[in-house]
Amino acid sequence: MSPNPPKAPGPLRLPLEEELSDRVAWFIRLRWVAAPAIPVIAWSVRALLPVGVAAVQLTVIAAIIAAYNVVFALGLARLRRRPHLSFEALSRFAGAQSLADWAALTAMVHWTGGVDSPVLLFFMFHAVLASILLPTLGAFLHAASGTTLVVALLVAEHLGVVPRVPVPGFAETYEGFPRLAGVLAFFVTGILVTVWLASSISRRLRRRTRELAEVQRDLEGAYNRTTTLYDVARALSASLDLSKVLESIPRIAAGVMGTRAACLRLLSDDGATLRVEASFGLSDEYLGKGPVERARSAVDRVVLAGRPLAVRDIAAEPGFQYPEAAGREGLRSVLSVPVRAGDETIGLLRVYTAEPHDWSASEVGFLAALAGQASAALVNARAYRRLEELEAAKSRFVFAVAHQLKSPVAAVMSRLQLVRDGYVGGLTPQQIEMLEKAQGRLTGLQDLIRDLLALGALREQIAPRQVVDTDLAEAVRKAVDVMSERAREKSLSVEVSGADGLLPIRADPDEVDRLLSNLVENAVKYTPDGGRVSVALSRTAAGARIEVSDTGIGIPEEALAKVFEEFYRAPNARGSGEQGTGLGLALVRRIVELHDGVIRVDSRTGVGTTFTVDLPNGAAPGAEAAAPEVMPG
Repeated sequence: MSPNPPKAPGPLRLPLEEELSDRVAWFIRLRWVAAPAIPVIAWSVRALLPVGVAAVQLTVIAAIIAAYNVVFALGLARLRRRPHLSFEALSRFAGAQSLADWAALTAMVHWTGGVDSPVLLFFMFHAVLASILLPTLGAFLHAASGTTLVVALLVAEHLGVVPRVPVPGFAETYEGFPRLAGVLAFFVTGILVTVWLASSISRRLRRRTRELAEVQRDLEGAYNRTTTLYDVARALSASLDLSKVLESIPRIAAGVMGTRAACLRLLSDDGATLRVEASFGLSDEYLGKGPVERARSAVDRVVLAGRPLAVRDIAAEPGFQYPEAAGREGLRSVLSVPVRAGDETIGLLRVYTAEPHDWSASEVGFLAALAGQASAALVNARAYRRLEELEAAKSRFVFAVAHQLKSPVAAVMSRLQLVRDGYVGGLTPQQIEMLEKAQGRLTGLQDLIRDLLALGALREQIAPRQVVDTDLAEAVRKAVDVMSERAREKSLSVEVSGADGLLPIRADPDEVDRLLSNLVENAVKYTPDGGRVSVALSRTAAGARIEVSDTGIGIPEEALAKVFEEFYRAPNARGSGEQGTGLGLALVRRIVELHDGVIRVDSRTGVGTTFTVDLPNGAAPGAEAAAPEVMPG
């Protein structure tokens, strides 16, 4: 699975800008409160105070406010249904509301005494709100529109063009032009100063907010890149198979960078050419265009020197060896970064786009970091492959040596037996004892050679496997019969259950016999005299289960994780006096793996051990299986 690509940063939106839609809606909700409040206040003042307010006219203005508020509410709902609502559209919508409110406030000024109207103060509040929501220029334009309306009204009233409506009991007299000029000067100055102060504060707030938003965006970008690199590292380290790692590197690079194609090129052994090890999104024709020679590709020499190289347009860059092939492939822009192993550059990682592209510093840095993760995975996979090759060579060597030793050891054993049987003359008791000890040592060597040959054959698949219908019950009975004499010598109680009928599975019968004989032999060997050994066979939903239990010396808890390793013997097994090669359980594990089975061990020191093997029926034997599950007792 490919890791998720880092999110590309979108246009920077300030919190005030993102909340503009809510603020516009808040203005609409405020008018739903103001519209009924205006007539309620007007009629209440008229009834309770000796002030002759034009309540009817103010009620009409309130009705007009409610009417255009309906229009604005419907307009906002329509705007919000747009798939991409821009800040500019919302600003224009907010400006239209402000102009409508200026007009309504101007009408209220006229019907509440004109130059003496207390409503003039509300212009200040509106100017502050407009300065917060709108850009500086927009706030000044709307303030200028509102003051123009008020000045025009009051001048028209002074000149008699519009009849002045005094409020009896509040402001009935008019003191002429000087007072009008003073009120207008105060009003205009107050509005402009208010807008200037509010806009200055709002502008600084916007600037600080933008800085914080940019920092937040940078932090989010860094977090996304870090998360993506972590996902990339996890994806690349998920396998140590070199071919899989090579294949995944360009695919992941193109995915996380959002590019059309990518490729991984590594240097040849002589360092003269770059060969394509893996690619993504490139045609066979392009990949087969010919070798990239280091001496003929200036752009590659730059990258191999350890420096990233970003090319906006391949057609305009003369340093490419095959620009025509890139044009036919539809590649226009390329970004290349070195792939290093320690202090040595071993190749390059390259991504392509179909259009000219200006590569940013963050993109260059991100691909370089990605190449670092890729090179680490590549080095690990190469090292693992080398270890596998060395392990295979060691196994072949051990198999060959064991095979060469098999015949000479058998010949020596045969001749020792002839000497011991007296065919070359009589022997003293001391000589017979020495021969018996020598035969014992050779018997242990024969067991080791046998296990080495079996393990080598299983690991390297030297001999063809015969997977046929195998009666597991018969194999259990055979393994128990082989160890019956040794069990009687130690007075062991051997119990077998579930092996009365047939239990067929698809398996290699020789391997199944070896698996069972090793488990039963270990149980008998490491169980003290008078103990008990039991072998239980049962059918499962997937196949069959074999349980071999004993009341023997057990396995120490710290040794449980190692019992399936080659040549390992638990400390108490080594001190028991019983001979062993340390390969029996390694053979058992390999056989279980080849049959896609699972083996578990449960043991307590001094109490006993149980090995449980689950073998599937009808599976395709030979597939790679997980390591055996080891369960301490």
